[in-house]
Amino acid sequence: MSNATKLQNVTLQSEQDAVQLANETNRLDAALKQMKEELKSYVNEHGGCGYGRRSVELL
Repeated sequence: MSNATKLQNVTLQSEQDAVQLANETNRLDAALKQMKEELKSYVNEHGGCGYGRRSVELL
């Protein structure tokens, strides 16, 4: 699994910039959905897990 993507400040200056940003947000949405599915599968098989002050239970 890869590390989290570092957020960047974005300044849109053209339609092309907007299209690139839209494509990137779509890619990130798809990646997040896949990661949540992987986490859900893990929790279904192994039960909840804790990290820091939070815990992951059946989603």
